[in-house]
Amino acid sequence: MKTTLRKHFLALRRSLSEERRREAAEQLLKKLDTYSSQFKRIASISSMNGEIDLSAFNQLLARQNRLLLPRRVDNALKYYPISNLQQLEKTQGSLLEPNPALYTHTAIGPGDLILVPGLAFDADGFRLGYGKGHFDKFLAKHPTIPTAGIGFLEQKSEEPLPRDVWDIPVKSLFLF
Repeated sequence: MKTTLRKHFLALRRSLSEERRREAAEQLLKKLDTYSSQFKRIASISSMNGEIDLSAFNQLLARQNRLLLPRRVDNALKYYPISNLQQLEKTQGSLLEPNPALYTHTAIGPGDLILVPGLAFDADGFRLGYGKGHFDKFLAKHPTIPTAGIGFLEQKSEEPLPRDVWDIPVKSLFLF
């Protein structure tokens, strides 16, 4: 069932027009700019495969020395403080990730916010990811850190998404 839903929501996301994508990214930037001010650092993502564009928000955070970005290391996520987005490197699947030769891994802690991507989200904050479990494993280790699912309004599932025991819901949803 998850495989079918992944295909459906991935196709739906790919079908969004450039205008719709731009509008949603601008709305998300406004919301996150205000909402994120209460947090010391933001664990963001480098958008990929048609995800909502966070590049403007990440630029802002990098200038403020508040940006953390993940790198997949041994099938887990490790976050690095990033001050220059030009120093990211392309890894598997053309994903832009921190270069560990230039940055040092840091722990996520109190005062931080974790932005969580997904293919779909339901009303309870459960998400349908890409099936690798990177975020669920990471979130399980940080249950008290605030999390926000991010994406397009079209990614909201009207029905509860299928859940496994290891699935971790996000605490807030920002879908535009």
